[in-house]
Amino acid sequence: MASKMAFDSTESQNWLRQWKAVFVTRTALLPSVKSKASHLHNGILQKASNEQTCSSDHSPISDKQPIHCRYHEKLRNEINAIHKRKKPSWRNASTDTWRDSEFAVAKLFMQQTGYDDKSSFDEIDFNGLAAFIYNCGQFTKNVEILSDESRHSVKCELSECKIEDDLAQLQVEMENKATLQRMDPRPISTDYTIYITLSSMTMAEAVFRRVVSMVIQSRHSVEFEFSKCKIEPEEDVTKFQVEMENQVALQRMDPRPVSTDYTIDFTLSFITMSATVFRHFVTMVIQSGHFVKCKFLACAIEPERNETQLQVEIENQAALQRMNPRPVSTDYTIDIKLFHTTMSAAAFRRFVSLVKQSRHSVKCELERCRITPKQDVRNLIVEMKSQAALTVTHFVKHPYKIWDISFLVNVKVLPDVLLTF
Repeated sequence: MASKMAFDSTESQNWLRQWKAVFVTRTALLPSVKSKASHLHNGILQKASNEQTCSSDHSPISDKQPIHCRYHEKLRNEINAIHKRKKPSWRNASTDTWRDSEFAVAKLFMQQTGYDDKSSFDEIDFNGLAAFIYNCGQFTKNVEILSDESRHSVKCELSECKIEDDLAQLQVEMENKATLQRMDPRPISTDYTIYITLSSMTMAEAVFRRVVSMVIQSRHSVEFEFSKCKIEPEEDVTKFQVEMENQVALQRMDPRPVSTDYTIDFTLSFITMSATVFRHFVTMVIQSGHFVKCKFLACAIEPERNETQLQVEIENQAALQRMNPRPVSTDYTIDIKLFHTTMSAAAFRRFVSLVKQSRHSVKCELERCRITPKQDVRNLIVEMKSQAALTVTHFVKHPYKIWDISFLVNVKVLPDVLLTF
């Protein structure tokens, strides 16, 4: 009776719910972890494929101390290079197990205590699986598996971590994407939705773009939430331009028509990003080729720091449009909403310019956004009213430089316009 009463308490019930959530998450992750460990093991062995194999134990192993075996030394160096923290748990598995056991190699990516006596993935707790997932550095590929290969509803949440990746490898994957999709006979599916949540993490801009690209190209409905994260801008300003040029080429290679059968839904909340990152994200959304809903909530868009870069992108935009033979399309609509977001008038002007150049229907709504300076915003609104393809449908100036602005691009049915100065 006493034990039953103990579990009837609110604290005990919360503990049980948390335990169940961890158990369910671990169970869901396990098949993917096993698959990833197998691919990781094969890749590591490949690095020493030109050496005579060895099944001896050369313990103790350290990060840099020479091993009197070329085979195991190459394996050690590759494991050390892959490990995100650069501190493999060498005591978890001796070298005589590395060649034949993918699980033994996986243990090197787990914590240093508590796993040396484990003999299979089924004995590994959630913390060990989470450490392996992070330390083996395979996150973006896992997102691609979720979005492209799962073929059923998936909910994925990742928080409080830093994501890094081989950016050269990301570019290779982008270039191969269209070919892989043409080889894939599966039709677009609307029978299920992928849910991905990333929160309280740091990632490079190139990795962020790669994740966004994978979501956009998934060919079925995806709800993607990005919250309280930091996106680190990249130094090489030419990478995005190369990606956009390649995107146009990939679209010409891809024979599939524009699809309105599924929706990509992005929600970015409490994010601080540069004007460059914001501009690049909007460009990817409006060039996606299908219906996308995008919502910014309480985000801060920092001012442009490189005016030269901005001018180069403006000049290259016309060239990209000439490369893309697709005519203006109103078969689908891009829906972009910004709520309680802060930006400069210059960033807003560039945003309007990108949307106007998109060559298909776009609906934009800014609600309670802080845009400065005030006079520059008023001047831009006057310019927007005179542009044929663009219609301002709502414009209200609130105190403290807060604005409500709604406008349409390439939308045939135009509602009554309310302008309040």
